[in-house]
Amino acid sequence: MMRHLRKIKSVRVLIFVAIIISTMIPLVVVGKITVSGYRSQAAERLIIDIKEQCNLLAADIAVGAYLSDQSSDYVNAEIEQLTQIYSLRILILNSDFKIVKDNYLFEEGKTLVCPKVINAFKGNVSTEYYDDKNYSEIFMPIYSVDNTEVIGVICLT
Repeated sequence: MMRHLRKIKSVRVLIFVAIIISTMIPLVVVGKITVSGYRSQAAERLIIDIKEQCNLLAADIAVGAYLSDQSSDYVNAEIEQLTQIYSLRILILNSDFKIVKDNYLFEEGKTLVCPKVINAFKGNVSTEYYDDKNYSEIFMPIYSVDNTEVIGVICLT
């Protein structure tokens, strides 16, 4: 009789474990899918916010002739604020591909020529997001005050 009760208990335990496992696997899978979707939406929203701020910065750079004279306290404060809020590295290039502003101060005066910069000088915005590294790059043109030509590029990483 005891042996029969042990078998019943062990069958109950096996059924209980099977139910738990069959419930947990779908929950884990759905959880991973949900988190992945949320993470990509959050990254997209952040990139859109940064682009909006960058458009404002580009307009201020053009109006203040910042590419020829980097002494504008307003533009420098705006760059510093973007750097602090979004943890960005900002490079500003003039029409000669020369880096006139690097908020890390490492690359100022150097030349940056790459396909994404050339594409930005053609008037195109380039955005790359590397999900595995949680890293993004944005290359945005700076238009002249009258919006007729690209006079520089903002690189954000």
